[in-house]
Amino acid sequence: MHLVLGALSSESESESESESESESESESGSESESEAESESESESESEVEIVQPGEPEDEPSGAAGAVGGLGHTPLPAPPRRKDPGLLDARPWRGRGWFDVGVDVMLPRGGERRGGGNAVSVAGGFNLGWRIGNSVGVYTGMTTFVHDEEVRRSTRSDGTEVAVQGVGRSVLFDLAVLRLWLPVGRRVQPWADVGGGVGVYRGGFSSSGQVVGHGKVGAGVDFWLAPTFSLGLGTAYRMLAIDRTVGHGLSVGLDVAVHW
Repeated sequence: MHLVLGALSSESESESESESESESESESGSESESEAESESESESESEVEIVQPGEPEDEPSGAAGAVGGLGHTPLPAPPRRKDPGLLDARPWRGRGWFDVGVDVMLPRGGERRGGGNAVSVAGGFNLGWRIGNSVGVYTGMTTFVHDEEVRRSTRSDGTEVAVQGVGRSVLFDLAVLRLWLPVGRRVQPWADVGGGVGVYRGGFSSSGQVVGHGKVGAGVDFWLAPTFSLGLGTAYRMLAIDRTVGHGLSVGLDVAVHW
């Protein structure tokens, strides 16, 4: 009896000891797990980099400003601000221009050879350059019928007939100064002054004569587009041919291209 009770007591003691050992082992395991978790948290905190506000993170080279997986180049710096008072508010008029015109030439008296006597249609062109918005210089050429002359000729059978000869002038405007009124509208008045040389050949002459001429004119340009204008003008011309001086007036229309 005493032996059975001693065996039972020894078995219960061994079971309690095993239970206490298992509890101690579980407690040690939980402590090790908590220590591992704390170590992992400390490592993750050490890996986190604190970025101060307003300080962009360093970007890898070759991937600046990557958006949606695609890189883009940053925009350049904006241009410097200009003083509005220094900007030219006037309309753009171009620098060079080329025009083709048609005029009606009207003789206005003078000596016989220089004055001419024919009303005719003249054609010509001009090539010019603007020095500024209101000043320009151009050169050009104009040709027209200067005079008409009738002579009587006798045929071989003795019959007299009237023969008409037409004298023509070709004038070269070597240098003409043009002044525009500096207005900002599509209608711009102007004035011309200049001169040049030319050639006159009479209707019954086999050779030409040198012509000296000068002109003063005025007109207006109608700007139909930034590079296209239509002009109306009139000019007084003085011609000197073989020591004779004549006067003429021209009224015409021209079409100009500007660049």
